[in-house]
Amino acid sequence: MVNAKPEVEQPIEAACDARSALARTRAAAPLGIVTRNSSPAVFADPETGEIYTVGRNKDGSYRLVLTPEQSRAKRWARKSVANRLLPESRVSKCMNWRRPNAGYGLADIDVCKGSHGKAFYQGLMACGDIWGCACCAGKVSERRRLELQAAIASATALGWATHFVTLTVPHGVGDDLDELLGALSDSLKRLSTGKYSIKGQLSKRFPGCIQHGYIRATEVTHGEHGWHPHFHILVFTSPDLSPADLRSVYSPAWQRACLLSGLPKPHDVHGVTVQDGTKAAQYASKWGLEDEMTKAHTKQARGKGITPFGLLDAVLDGTDPVYTKPRSSALFIQFTKSFKGRRQLFWSVGLRAKLDLAPELSDQELVDLPDDDRASLLATLDDDDWRAVRRFRQEAHVLTVAESNPSLLRQVVQSLRDAMPVQESPAVPPVATPQPVVVPLDDATRDQLVLDWVNYRNSYLKGFSHGKATTKETSGVLLLPPENDGGSGGLDRLLAGSGLLASPAGNPQLGFTFDCAYALRRG
Repeated sequence: MVNAKPEVEQPIEAACDARSALARTRAAAPLGIVTRNSSPAVFADPETGEIYTVGRNKDGSYRLVLTPEQSRAKRWARKSVANRLLPESRVSKCMNWRRPNAGYGLADIDVCKGSHGKAFYQGLMACGDIWGCACCAGKVSERRRLELQAAIASATALGWATHFVTLTVPHGVGDDLDELLGALSDSLKRLSTGKYSIKGQLSKRFPGCIQHGYIRATEVTHGEHGWHPHFHILVFTSPDLSPADLRSVYSPAWQRACLLSGLPKPHDVHGVTVQDGTKAAQYASKWGLEDEMTKAHTKQARGKGITPFGLLDAVLDGTDPVYTKPRSSALFIQFTKSFKGRRQLFWSVGLRAKLDLAPELSDQELVDLPDDDRASLLATLDDDDWRAVRRFRQEAHVLTVAESNPSLLRQVVQSLRDAMPVQESPAVPPVATPQPVVVPLDDATRDQLVLDWVNYRNSYLKGFSHGKATTKETSGVLLLPPENDGGSGGLDRLLAGSGLLASPAGNPQLGFTFDCAYALRRG
């Protein structure tokens, strides 16, 4: 490993700032992500001796260049924070609970390795929430990226021009995110419908020029001036329309739409920017934390701003003096509530058909697609295995082991199980044995209670409905067993005290036990 020292001041601090994030994702794979701004530089942490690869942004700031394994670990770490912040949402169940199979109970948790060499879990629930779930956002965004590439390739084959348009609006620290998004949605509608629509203005100002359609992506960051929503749009037009011509239409139309929706007037220069197809193709084909079109909400914001998933990083690290843990948590919860149900990408009506693309799938349908039909099964985790993996937050590490050395997979999982704390079953309190309740009664009261019970029982045998009005008289006789029936005293002594039958001894007595041989029969 080389400890190269670039010509910048205090490069070590840039690596130290990200140490807490990388401490969760020790990876031995080679570092291979190269940014477009500059070649990555290698730094050594003087405290731990670890080697970090750091890229440089346009403004001179540093950012970590992560390996695929580190990026995956970061997604799982972010998701662990989202689970705690959104305990009642479907995000908290995603990639945690086993997926139900209709008619077959719960699916097995399988660790698989695809033909592309990447490992993944199969049999877990997926929420499909691209705004709150870092794991689903990565999967959905990757498949959206492939759609964008196919769209640009089809448009190029048809001879269309592709433009990359960015729309922004002034914002303040006191702006409410829900109200801001509502006003922006109204402004976007004014651009696509009515007398002053972009399509109509293009046809009027540039006869023969056609707008075939567009794909719009929504992005939001948070900075010192509050929430900053903005839009990136791929606009497909006829080839004779230049970016300057398109901007001359978009800029006044965007300003008019914002003013009519109650928003401040966009900046004359920065409110609308239009770049040519080269820029559009670059953004559509890129993949990583800085993908403007499909991973806008997952990238690292430049300058003093922070992205929604950057808020989760702030909660994890807990070292940002501006975005403290409580503030970052509250902002992320607000973001997920405001963006719930909103689409990541919006395709204009009829564009997919013109480009000969398949019908659009929802985020949930995309995330439910199989990762790889040719994947090989490496291991099946039972409930205790998965409980141990989740207990120590080793979901990403298990996948890394499955990719690098599958033979150690079972050993790693077993070591996690062995490290689980032993839980003693709680002592079961002894059940108290019910004791019979003895109620002292005189002989006359006991005899009367027995007679009442006999008459009540006899009335049921005769079909009398208790508790309901009836006009039918019920009567019957009580057939007694013979005196030599072998009972304990005979029923003659039972009834002697009531005067119905004289006791042989001349004294009224109960003489009744439940094991005596007698029968109640309907007369």
